[in-house]
Amino acid sequence: MKNEDLANHLESIRLRDERGVLRPRSVVDEAEIADHPLHDLFDWDNDAAADKHRLWQARQLIIRVRVTIYEHQTETVRAYHSLSSERRQPGEDEGLGSAGSYRPLTEIMSNEDLRGMLLSDALRDLRTYQRKYQTLVELVPLFEVAEEILPPEEPGGAGRKKKAKKKAKKAKKKVAKVAKKSTKRRRKASA
Repeated sequence: MKNEDLANHLESIRLRDERGVLRPRSVVDEAEIADHPLHDLFDWDNDAAADKHRLWQARQLIIRVRVTIYEHQTETVRAYHSLSSERRQPGEDEGLGSAGSYRPLTEIMSNEDLRGMLLSDALRDLRTYQRKYQTLVELVPLFEVAEEILPPEEPGGAGRKKKAKKKAKKAKKKVAKVAKKSTKRRRKASA
């Protein structure tokens, strides 16, 4: 199935959701209908393990959808994101709550709170990658730049918090400047 077709089917499912989020459970429930366009993208063995596998397949379909953010841009990004605050906790059922749900990137980026959650997730992921690959000396320059925007790992006293806030504000400006240059470069390249 083409990306555009998949995106349209998933968006249709999301729009029918009471909270406007895309849930793997909803995708599986819709695709269970034999003549649904997504039906043949799933394995339909009906024991519990197969259902869990279909949920995994639904997640894979959701994160497979790519969108272009700027006109004339060739790079694509994921269309849907799962925010850590809305992910399912171990032992929690993946029913109709927001757990395990995905939101459109456009919605996240246009809502200050959701954007903040995505940024927090990104910074946490950056810290995780930094820890994972700290032994690769080739990445040291990247990690040095990352340290300019990452919050301190351990909470400190008021002085440290104030310093961290100042550092974060400075880093935010720096990131915005780099993003602006990158956007201009991309637009110029695609013109």
